[in-house]
Order: sequence, then C-alpha cells, then structure tokens
Amino acid sequence: MTVITDRTLSDFVTEVSRQQHAMAGAVIAASAAQAAALGRACMQISREVETATAVTQPGARLDHILSDLLAWCDRDADAIAEYVALRNSGEPLAGQRLLCRAPATVSRLAIEAAQILQEFRPLVVERVRDDLEISISLLASVAQAALLLLDSNLRIWAEERPLLTEFEPILDELIAVMAALSPVKRIRDGRPGGFPKPLGSRREMKQYKTIFTTERGHRHQQVALAAAPDMLDITMLRQPTTAVLRTHLADADYLISERTGVIDADAIAAAPHLKLILRLGSLTHDIDVAAAKTAGVPVCYWPVASVIRVAEHLVMQMLALSKKLRESEAIALAAG
Repeated sequence: MTVITDRTLSDFVTEVSRQQHAMAGAVIAASAAQAAALGRACMQISREVETATAVTQPGARLDHILSDLLAWCDRDADAIAEYVALRNSGEPLAGQRLLCRAPATVSRLAIEAAQILQEFRPLVVERVRDDLEISISLLASVAQAALLLLDSNLRIWAEERPLLTEFEPILDELIAVMAALSPVKRIRDGRPGGFPKPLGSRREMKQYKTIFTTERGHRHQQVALAAAPDMLDITMLRQPTTAVLRTHLADADYLISERTGVIDADAIAAAPHLKLILRLGSLTHDIDVAAAKTAGVPVCYWPVASVIRVAEHLVMQMLALSKKLRESEAIALAAG
C-alpha cells in the first residue's frame, strides 16, 4: 500500500502533479484532514486559555475523523490500481463501488467535522475565533468537492443501475445534510470596520425565499438551480415529508412543485407569506386549488417542453383525422 501521508507536503504536491491519473480523492481527503487539524487546534487553544472549556469528547471524535481522513488519503493513492485489479478479475462493480464509496465517506467525515466545530463556536476564545471559521469554511468546501467527485463517478458509470441505486440516495442525503452547515461568507460582517456593500451588488438585490420540490436526482437539480434567476433564494427538497415541507414553507415566498406532490390546505396555511404556487408539469390534481384561492395564492401550471410537443402532435393527428373523416366514412359504407 502506498503511504502518501508519510511524505512532506512538497513531496505530496510533486507526487500528485506527476501522476498519469488525477488523484482528486487523495487531494480532497488531505485537504479535509488539514482543515480539521486547524479546527482541532482552535479547540485545544481555547481549552488552554479557558480551562473550564469542555472539549474532551468532541476533540476525541475530531481526532478519530482526522485519522480516518488520512487513511482515505492513503487508500486513494492505490484506488485506481485496486479498481483495475477488480475489473480484470471480473468484478468491475466492486471496483466502481470502491471509487464511489471513498468520496462519499470523505464528504461525510468533512461534514461531521464541520458540525463539531460549528457547535464549538460559543466556546471558542477570541484569539482563534476567525481561525475556527476558516476551518469550517474549508471543511464545507471540501465536503462539496468530495460530492462533485462522487457525482463525476456516477456520470461516468451512468449505465450501471445497481451503482446509481446505491449511491444516488447517499448523494442526495449528503447534499441535504450539507445544507445545515453555516460557514460565514465574511469575517467582518457585523463587525466595526467591515467593507461597505457595493451598490448594485447581489447582496442588495431583493431575495425571494423559494421552495423547490422534486422527485429527480442531483444532476437535474443542479441544472434547475443553474437556470434560476439570481433573485430566488432556492431550497431544493427531494420528496420531502409533509412535516418537512411545512417547516420550510413558514417563510417561503414561492413554492415550485415539479411533476407531483401533495400541496394540501394545511401546507398552504403553513405558508403565510406565499405569493405563488407553480407546478412544473401539466397536472394540478394533488394541489388544493380551492384552499390556495381562499388564501389569495395563485396556482399556475407549466407543462414541460416534452409534454407540449406530445400535445401538439396529438392535435395534429386529430386535425388530420377530421380532414379525412368523410372520405374514410364513404369508403367504409361502400364496403358494406
């Protein structure tokens, strides 16, 4: 086994840059370990300054996460060779699972480390407060990078249904968990001396809280988000339970529902600020339109392009039939 973590940082960088294959997994795992180590130092420094600060249990867990991240970094160095060996022995799916499991696990570990550090925020001493935020931000970014690697592997092996069945739910779960992370965007926000917000910036643009419910997977969700206008602050929910949907609707301005999904009177009542319900599809049978009308919330439906084309084709067939109906009737009557 290649023990890449025993090398100096300079040697590690050289090793990565000279490989004939991209060692994205090892780079991501190593970055996560470094970010977690920074956060661990902030916890320890806070404990030394404030002796009453309790960090034993979360600190021990963070140490364990660090160890696991380093182990995954080493394992990734041999991952391609393991995959090729499994493929050559007639077990390609096992090799694909290995290359998908690694980024999923690294992302989960990075998310957990960020959660531990977020919970430590009230206890961190001022001396390392900003460093803790930097650590959390790094971990959140690394977790996202690991998910991109997993999604990349699923794209490459898109025809492997067992692989998608196993890892697509994991991908969606991790995306949902990541949404709970709260890395700061600016260290000086809310502090004296911070930079003023530039006029006309996106920060000053009115943001509308939008809930987007869907049954479709991560890649489709990303396409939808990329096409959305900047003024929509979108929360993507895949097949949310009734309770989860109501919770998110509490401060929502718009609700976009793709294809199907019950929107009943209770859900509408849970959204006092709701301005519009949009169904991306042609059916609204599972939306309580009467309750929406009573609440003063318009309900719209927008058939997707493929549905529109099918409808147009059907109309063309009906028109063609009507043009030849008399002729066809005459032929049928003549035949007896």
